Amino acid sequence: MTTEELEQIAKLLEPLKQGQERLEQGQAQHQTTLEAVGEGVQDIQANMATKTFVETTVETAKIELKADNFTYFAPIARKVQSHDRRIDELEKDKGIPNPEKH
Repeated sequence: MTTEELEQIAKLLEPLKQGQERLEQGQAQHQTTLEAVGEGVQDIQANMATKTFVETTVETAKIELKADNFTYFAPIARKVQSHDRRIDELEKDKGIPNPEKH
């Protein structure tokens, strides 16, 4: 082969080289994007609350609220019962009929 033929071949190969470079750059960008997506998925999996965890947390909160309600309202209920007994005894002692009882 002559030098001219080699130069012609080199000129013909130049667009192929440029195309190959563009493909490699695009592939590198895709690889970087895929790595970022993979890291994002791992982060979501690590930090996302599962349905079971949320349900358990809600049930625990409900139980705690019921316990708190009992703690706060138990003394009030005892007071009301005490007042009812005292009023009933006063009504019996004085002979006053209770309009709410039949």
